[in-house]
Amino acid sequence: MNRQMKTSASFLLILSLLLGSCSSGAVSPGRIEVRITDHREAIGDFDRLDITIERIGVHPASAARTEGWIDFEPDTAGVDLAQVLDSRTAAVLEAELPAGEYDAVRLHVASGAGDLKTGEVVTVSGFEQAVRVPFVVHADAVVGIVIDLVVESEDDHPGGGYEINILNAVVD
Repeated sequence: MNRQMKTSASFLLILSLLLGSCSSGAVSPGRIEVRITDHREAIGDFDRLDITIERIGVHPASAARTEGWIDFEPDTAGVDLAQVLDSRTAAVLEAELPAGEYDAVRLHVASGAGDLKTGEVVTVSGFEQAVRVPFVVHADAVVGIVIDLVVESEDDHPGGGYEINILNAVVD
């Protein structure tokens, strides 16, 4: 076989392998973007309330309720909840995610600290909570999820203070 025929045969072999791998059924991943907002409740007591996000998880719809979570470290771990009111949001994560159906997000906040309008400095306990929010990630597309937090006053409870919880999450 002459050199030109060998080169052509090699080229055709490489081309067929590449085409075969493209049509092998592999699905391109999509992307998820998670943003945080704060529901206007007791946040009005604060000049500043910084939270530190440790992890964000998403749950595949096909997995058992307590299994299968896909956890991510946030791109932006610190958020001042006093700055994300009235439809303003803070982007905390943009990550690649396998295409498919998901049914929940989970947020792990390590801690919170802030300044009340009275001048008092307070700390807020961290939490880990999940909330149901069905969504579908399509190949090569971005799905936005907005997690709405609520700061609640515990002044009518022994010990007082403030608590943060997830109010809801929506696909944006």
